[in-house]
Amino acid sequence: MSLILSCVVDRAPKFLTQAETLLTSLRAAGFVADAENRILVHVVDQPADDPRFEPLRRLGAEIRTVAAFGEGPAAWSNKLRQLETPEIRAARRVILCDADLLALADPRGFFDEAPVRAKIVDRANPPAPLLAQLWAAAGRALPPLVAPAFNDDERTHPLNCNGGLYLLQHGAADALAEAWPRWTRWCLAQAGLLGRFTLHADQLGFVLAMEELGLGFSPLGIAHNLTTNLPVEAYAGRAPVAPQIIHYHDRVAEDGLPRAIGVDWIDAPLTAATARLRAAGGGTANPHDIGSGALAWGLAATPTPELLTALVALSRDRLGFFPATVIRTLEYPWVAARLRHTGGARVLEVGSGVSVLPLWLAGIGASVTTCDPHPLHRDPADRSRWTEWGFLDYGALDPRITSINAPVEALEGAAPFDAACSVSVVEHLPAEVRRAAIARIAALLRPGGLLVLTVDLVPGSDVLWPLSEGRVVDPDVPHGTRGDLEAELVAAGFALREVTLRRAIPGSRTDLALIEAVRG
Repeated sequence: MSLILSCVVDRAPKFLTQAETLLTSLRAAGFVADAENRILVHVVDQPADDPRFEPLRRLGAEIRTVAAFGEGPAAWSNKLRQLETPEIRAARRVILCDADLLALADPRGFFDEAPVRAKIVDRANPPAPLLAQLWAAAGRALPPLVAPAFNDDERTHPLNCNGGLYLLQHGAADALAEAWPRWTRWCLAQAGLLGRFTLHADQLGFVLAMEELGLGFSPLGIAHNLTTNLPVEAYAGRAPVAPQIIHYHDRVAEDGLPRAIGVDWIDAPLTAATARLRAAGGGTANPHDIGSGALAWGLAATPTPELLTALVALSRDRLGFFPATVIRTLEYPWVAARLRHTGGARVLEVGSGVSVLPLWLAGIGASVTTCDPHPLHRDPADRSRWTEWGFLDYGALDPRITSINAPVEALEGAAPFDAACSVSVVEHLPAEVRRAAIARIAALLRPGGLLVLTVDLVPGSDVLWPLSEGRVVDPDVPHGTRGDLEAELVAAGFALREVTLRRAIPGSRTDLALIEAVRG
């Protein structure tokens, strides 16, 4: 077995975003998984077949489940679980890395003849006096200390390395598999001495294990694991280098990709790399595509992540983007889950705009009609700057879909439909128009027909969202509440079957109501 690159994805959604960024950037740098160069992603206390990990599989990763190393400070040592994987212990070369890395170069080129390579820590954590106490407790004497990477006035152990990137070969992974976790647990047991530095137990355990085993070591340079979470002034006294791997920690933009930090020699290559990722892997070239951070949140929050994964892939393929509006990660799969058995049925989407749902419904065999009165007509020949607003003739993309540029109240001769859906539409209509639209949908549905609605609410309330494209839709009369809407549905002949509320959605300016009703 030649080489394995491995990382760990913990339970928080951000780690999934990080892993997709890492794997996409590796591919852009020339690292493509094959029989001789494998990528393993170890997921902590999560099933390996979870559909949220499908984007990682498409990037060549094999998914393995591991247990957490422990709770509290021990959770910071979850990376050590990778050493329990037999293939890693048997591999000729191993690259162990954190997920929050952006690869600008192929790390396979970082090996030299040493069994172990890593970069010395940026700062002396823990400080030298505390380090000396820890070594005394272990019955060891400290070797001559050296300056860490970003502070010439401090001193630390020459093997005290940043945990973001380790290169192991010549049997080093197998040798460290027992000693490293053992010494890490010993360091965790010294919490009374280490205090807040207990979080660095895995790095300190690495040093103690390396001393015990006597493995050869060659330090990586700053460029091979360049951290960007330091104060800007920390970089001022350093000669510029060409970054090979950027270790960005929590320095991310709204879409979850690494952001500039205000240092020109770092920002220029970082910005160029993230621009390529947004176009080639972590989204699409359309600036209105959802960011990886919001998508990772949606994959964790939706009950049907496999549907969201399929809808995102289809939307990006056929429309050029998946909407950046984060609540679509809840709405679209919720609607799809309730209409997934409509193959062969007639389905109406009201206020469809530019949405993946008509394409998905047609793909499962439904006969789809869309209606939307928007005056802006989207040109199927140019999708580069599409948003979800506007009228799209879906028939140009799929002949199984009929699209009508008119409000639902104006539809004639189209009944009966077996099901209808509408995503964040009715609340954007004036109250009088909303009631007419609901009555017309009821008339277009057969008895027993299904209606699936999603509705934006003013946060923390049941008030219907009062704006449409930035304008107040009912400036002089009450717009209505969720209770009013439910009463309007009942008055139109519907029986409510489900009403689900989603509150405090990160990145959303609205709350959300999900409503399923059946026509009597």
